[in-house]
Amino acid sequence: LVVYTVDGGKTWNESLITSPLGRGASVGMIADAKGRIYNFHRTEGEKPGEGYDHIICQRSDDGGKTWNEGSVFGGGSGKKNDKLGIAVNIGKQIIYAAWTQYDQFPSTEPGCKSYAMFTMASNAGNRWDKPRAMNQLPGNCANDGTSIAGVTPAVSGEGRIFLAWSNNNVIFFDRSYDEGKNWLFNDLAIAQQHGGWALSVTGFGVTYNAPMLMIDNSASRYHGVLHLVFADQRAGVNDTDIWYHRSIRYGDSWAPPTKVNKDESGRHQFSPAMAIDQVTGNIYILYYDQRDYTDGQTDVYLSWSIDGGSNFSERRISETPFTATPIPFYDHTAISAHNGVITPVWTRTDNGKISIWGAVITESELMKK
Repeated sequence: LVVYTVDGGKTWNESLITSPLGRGASVGMIADAKGRIYNFHRTEGEKPGEGYDHIICQRSDDGGKTWNEGSVFGGGSGKKNDKLGIAVNIGKQIIYAAWTQYDQFPSTEPGCKSYAMFTMASNAGNRWDKPRAMNQLPGNCANDGTSIAGVTPAVSGEGRIFLAWSNNNVIFFDRSYDEGKNWLFNDLAIAQQHGGWALSVTGFGVTYNAPMLMIDNSASRYHGVLHLVFADQRAGVNDTDIWYHRSIRYGDSWAPPTKVNKDESGRHQFSPAMAIDQVTGNIYILYYDQRDYTDGQTDVYLSWSIDGGSNFSERRISETPFTATPIPFYDHTAISAHNGVITPVWTRTDNGKISIWGAVITESELMKK
């Protein structure tokens, strides 16, 4: 189901995407400069036993009203594809996809490996290059902090491509300076992620905290800066925090980490998502926050920076807290920002029911005293 607005969030419409290969999962969405919208999801193959080894990209040319049959990549291997990251080269309309691939899932068998996969399409998502593994050091298949996760692409307007992912409590980085023709393949370790990307949080159980990488393509003074956000537990298992790194040298060096959340409560902030406003260069980071509670109640906070990540402010944007219940809770957050309009989205539970919430916030509303 796709929910979309054409009047800035005043009213909302719905359309249904029918997956050509049946049941889908792990949905992601992005738009290009021509207004085409791309929906990605992984799905089961056509043959029994293939599992979720196919990824489908379906496109809408009318703002989300209708969707094409789509194109498929990653399928036929019998392996499981999961945790998709996507990006667009706005100048050339090239679409990039990166994800985790498991030999088996989940598995603790010796020799079972996970990989950071990558592919791209230069024809409005109609045909994809053959996927390739980008990592030199594989993870295992346990689907925890010792497995690869959070494989995220970022692309500059000049065609430089960057990838980041988490594996065994370390965040790795790779890059190509010629639109993906050649890669350094050096698995550059750029940050420690203490506790890994799968972190236990009060009331939620295991939560998803893999890194998210973006680049500033705006005309601001911060053009070309790489931004990285993730959560970890370097302060202890009862104190998860949101961490931000940046590089002004295309990943050759990285500034020391900055803690995004401003509290000293010793409680959990987790499951971050980030957006860069490619008009203003402002940074927005969305996350769950338990600073005011000891019983698992949770708020949603938004942090932002108007100086390229040197300083962050924050504000609670959820109207009321919620408490996760002992049902499968999908701790998903997402956020987009363009020309001073910020649109965060998150999930919550109330009385055992999961719901999706969002907001449309203007830059002036957020930053007013």
